[in-house]
Amino acid sequence: PVLADGLIVSPTGTGSIVAVDRESRLLVWAYTPSDTYETKARDPQGNMAEVRRRGDGTTDWSDANITLAGDKLLVHPRGSESVHCLESATGHLVWKQPCESLWFVAGISDGVAVLAAPGSVSGFDVKSGQPAWTEAATVHHPAGRGVVAEGILYLPMTTREVAAVRISTGKILAKWKAADSPGLGNLVRAGDLLISQNLRSVHVIPLVPPRDSDVAGAELPIDGHRFEPLRQ
Repeated sequence: PVLADGLIVSPTGTGSIVAVDRESRLLVWAYTPSDTYETKARDPQGNMAEVRRRGDGTTDWSDANITLAGDKLLVHPRGSESVHCLESATGHLVWKQPCESLWFVAGISDGVAVLAAPGSVSGFDVKSGQPAWTEAATVHHPAGRGVVAEGILYLPMTTREVAAVRISTGKILAKWKAADSPGLGNLVRAGDLLISQNLRSVHVIPLVPPRDSDVAGAELPIDGHRFEPLRQ
C-alpha cells in the first residue's frame, strides 16, 4: 500500500485497487480494471470460462507494488496485461500501457517513469503514457531494484555493473564495474553511498554522480567499492 494525500491505496487479491481515507477509514474509491484475468475469464452470465492470458499462460511483470508519481499512481492489477496509471484522488484511469516484456517500475523523476525490461529500460511520460525517450536505453538484465538520485537512475545489473541513466533523456551516462564482486542486488542510497545486497553479501559503493559531458556509457571501475559476506 501507499499513502497519497491522506488515502491509503492498496491492491486486492481480486485485481481491484481500493483507496481508504486514513482518518475516517471509509472507502473513497475502488478501481476494477476490465482486462484482468478474473474479468476476462467470465462469460456474460458470470460463469468462469477457460481463458489463457498468453500462449504459456504466464506474464513477465514482477511488480505488485503501487508506485506514487505526483498526483498519479502506477499500478499493475493482479491478472492484468497492462500497467495502469490512475488519478490518486479519484481512481480514474488516465492511461494504460501493455506490459509486453516489461518487468517493473525502475524509477520516477520529473514526470518520467522508467520501466525496466530484460536488456533495456524505457521512459514514459506520467501524464500521457507516451514514450518520453526517442528509444529504449540498452542495459543488461536488472539484478534488482535501482535507486534515483538527482534525476539519475542507478540500476544494478547481472553483469556486476551499475548503470547510470539520465531519466529525462534516457542517456546512459556511465556503467560502473565491480570486478571483484560476487554479484549485486537491490540498491538503496545512504548519503553519498549506494548500498547493495544480494543473497550472500552486502556491498558499499561510493556515489559519484556522472556528468552529461562524460563519454556516454563509459565503463568505469568502482573506486572504493567494498563488500562483506552475510553471516549464515
